[in-house]
Parts: sequence; C-alpha cells; structure tokens
Amino acid sequence: MTGLNIQVSNARVAEAKRLMSVAELESISLIHVRAGHMTAEGNPVKSIEPKERPSASAIVIASQHRFRVVVAHGLVGRGPQNAQEIQIDASFDLVYRYPEDIDPPTEVELQAFAETNALLNCWPYWRALVQDMVARMGLPPMVLPLFRLLPVGEKKEEKKEAVGASEAQAANKQEVPK
Repeated sequence: MTGLNIQVSNARVAEAKRLMSVAELESISLIHVRAGHMTAEGNPVKSIEPKERPSASAIVIASQHRFRVVVAHGLVGRGPQNAQEIQIDASFDLVYRYPEDIDPPTEVELQAFAETNALLNCWPYWRALVQDMVARMGLPPMVLPLFRLLPVGEKKEEKKEAVGASEAQAANKQEVPK
C-alpha cells in the first residue's frame, strides 16, 4: 500500500504557513456519515462515484478568533471481480483557534490551510470511522493508507483510496464473506 499522495505547491504551503504556526485544533465533530454494504440483500444505499481526494473548505467564525474547516471524504471498496462491496462517505467539522494578537486569516490562507494541515489533522478520524463501519458490516478489516502531502514535481506513487475487502482478504488468504 503506497498511500494517498496529494501534491502541494511550495506557494500553497507558503500561503498556509502563518496558520500552520499558530492555529490550534479546538474540536472535531462528525457532521455527516453514510455507509452501505453494497452486496447485502435489501441495502437501501444508492451508489456513489468514488472521490479522487478529500475536499476541504474553510470559513472564519466572526469575532471569535476561530475558523472552521469542513472536510469531506468518500470511498468505494471493491470485492472479488472488482465488484463494489462497500461505500462510505463522511464530513467532519474541524474548529481551530488562533491567537487574538494576530490579524484574522485571509480567504487564501484559510483555504491553503484547509487543503494541507486540516486534511492531515482529519485523516486519523476518517481512518477510524472507516475501520469501525466496515467491522459493523461484518466485513474483513479495511486499512486506509497513509496520507501524504508531496511537493509538486516529486514522483507520485500509485494512489489508492483504500485497501478493499478483497485485497485485505488476499493478504489474510481468506475469501470475502457472501
């Protein structure tokens, strides 16, 4: 498993740098989740398109020296014969605070921070949610890859959103349950 690699320009990192040095994560909350065992009889979940990468958007919380980032993730896990086996999508609300003695962040700084640090901060929560949902579906464990921010121009390894149930089973030399 190579990881989920997202390329980030030096300019984008520079735009986020001020917030990277002063922002503190105050809270993280799950605000949306949808999960489906797509091969289970009677499953009411409709199919979604897999996301290429997580998305993030940020806004300032007026006069509170805080800002909010909403991060959305989604994955499609495939079983034998590349059939869709599971789908999970979720959104997390991350609230950060910054010191009162600095100017409020600009929209550019906020979005750059959202696309770098906030994605990294949210990743462990997403991984835990996926592992929990898959276990509750009675499926073999699914391990999400490491999340890496790579400088633009570095060789990007093959990207995978998740080790699917069939890959996990192959590693464990078991069949995917029917």
